[in-house]
Amino acid sequence: MRHSLRLAAFAAAAILASAEELWIRIQSGPFEVLSPAGEKAARHVMAEAEQLRYTFGELLGLKDPGSLWPIRILVLKNPRATVPGAIGMARDAWISVLDTSGELNPEWRKACVRILLEDNTGRLPPGVDSGLIALLSTLDANGPKLTLGIPPPAADRTRDWARLHLYATAPDYSGRLRVLLSNMAHGADYDVACRNAFEKSGAEMDKRVDAYFKAGAFAPVPFSGRALADRDFVVREAAAYDGNIALADVLLADPAKGAQAEAAYKALTGPEATEGQAVLAERRKDPEAPRLYQAAVKAGSKSARAMLGAGTKEGAVKAIETNPKWPDPHVRLAALATAPNVKAAELGKAAKLAPRNVELWKQSALAYAANNQFAEASKAWVAAENAAVDQQERERLRQIRRENEVARADFEAAERKRVADEEARELEKLKNQGLAEVRAAEAKARTEMAKGGAVPEKPVEWWDGPAGPVAKAEGKLVRVDCLTAGRAKIVVQTAPKTTLALAIRDPGKIALTGGGELSLGCGPQNPARAVNVEYKPEKDAKLGTAGDVRTIEFR
Repeated sequence: MRHSLRLAAFAAAAILASAEELWIRIQSGPFEVLSPAGEKAARHVMAEAEQLRYTFGELLGLKDPGSLWPIRILVLKNPRATVPGAIGMARDAWISVLDTSGELNPEWRKACVRILLEDNTGRLPPGVDSGLIALLSTLDANGPKLTLGIPPPAADRTRDWARLHLYATAPDYSGRLRVLLSNMAHGADYDVACRNAFEKSGAEMDKRVDAYFKAGAFAPVPFSGRALADRDFVVREAAAYDGNIALADVLLADPAKGAQAEAAYKALTGPEATEGQAVLAERRKDPEAPRLYQAAVKAGSKSARAMLGAGTKEGAVKAIETNPKWPDPHVRLAALATAPNVKAAELGKAAKLAPRNVELWKQSALAYAANNQFAEASKAWVAAENAAVDQQERERLRQIRRENEVARADFEAAERKRVADEEARELEKLKNQGLAEVRAAEAKARTEMAKGGAVPEKPVEWWDGPAGPVAKAEGKLVRVDCLTAGRAKIVVQTAPKTTLALAIRDPGKIALTGGGELSLGCGPQNPARAVNVEYKPEKDAKLGTAGDVRTIEFR
């Protein structure tokens, strides 16, 4: 074991640069070039990388496409280590190694285009993704004069590549390629995208692709690049420490060289070296990883990964501030949240930052549904469906979305009923409060009356109007018609099909008992209340009444 560690340390020491080496740094867009090998190759590498990014943006209709993490390129005279797949994820950036020829190789271009696709577009059909990657892998740059569509080796000339080659180089289609790709990136299927871009069906375009592929005549075309020359980049001096950290990051990007990477980081000091050790500890599920991340942050690390790795809510918030494009801190905040609405909101933010991530969209959709945010859940299910790679998965997600719509309709119906019930309860509460106030007023009046003597159990009827015969009627008060000058007409239902209309000529002279003042509103009485009425029989043809009311007792 000790022998293996010694070998790893020796290998790490061999790859690290000496403190006397002069390193330079060039930065442009998402790219950073670090080199101890002079300016010429570094400038040329940066120029080619920027022309690749520019062409990618032009084909997809994207202005200044970027990447979630910096894309760091080490230009070395004699590279002693390489990165599997040309570009690999390291500590705080994508990392790659090129030699001083200053030329980007096809594998590097492929890896770079994959990163740009992932970080700048919605899901494209797999064949379109792979075809675009193969098309751009052979891009040739001579200053701003580019050549697009140089055929790759025969093994890479697939039908998917031929489709993109046809659409990008044929005059009839090249100007509309960005419409096709943009439509598909926003969820349109291939057929709809073809109709919008070329005014032809997907099936018809595929016939043309088949004929083009069979013919095998794949001519490249000139392409106008960005007005940019090697000399346009600003070159700055970099510390030897920065170069050595980058060399250690190259080892970190290769899973097979973890021991060498750890030895390289331990040979260095500074927050970046501590962070590199933390990444390795996290990779092997070592519980020491959070402590190492915390130590890196305390030592001054500016890396969002170190801030999130510290494992605290504050660290996640700081990571968002440092790298707003990274979805992982929002996922962490969602995991820490106790309120369902906060959890749903954080997962929604994370999914929007990673539009191709089906799992994140599914998690956000479920969180929205759990919080009864069915409209947002439906949008998330649509996005998950668009991000799915295969048709079977899309159909399954579409069915879940339909079920979400049913749940949404049920919830909205229940919500409407709940609101109506609450309003009815509130109205009943107000009615009861009013009635209680009247009863309290009556009780107070009786108390005041008791001061002058005994209060009669039943109110004494009074009448100071003209004398005359008195008639009585029993029934239900069904209607009160309010007339001019304070007069009124009441209608009493005395039998199932019989009513009696009576006039109230002066409301101030009518005796009301039993709390009836609450029921004398104009119009139909709902509900009708049982009453005993005394009245003076005296017909009034104009009013259509049988007499004048003296007293009304509500029962």
